[in-house]
Amino acid sequence: MNTKTVVPLFSASLVNGRFDLAPVLQRVLDSNSYILGKEVTQFEQEFARYTGVEHCVSVANGSEALEIA
Repeated sequence: MNTKTVVPLFSASLVNGRFDLAPVLQRVLDSNSYILGKEVTQFEQEFARYTGVEHCVSVANGSEALEIA
């Protein structure tokens, strides 16, 4: 049994290639609000709506996600 399963690697550049993220990133950098800013609040609200849940809390890394889980 020499059957190999090929799992394609995720490519963020291919997935995000159709979005121009530069203006959004520049707006965040210019605001100096990297946490708890307007953009974060807007992202959390839109992502909650997209996933069909009432609330969304963004975190900086997987350790923080595990801590609040």
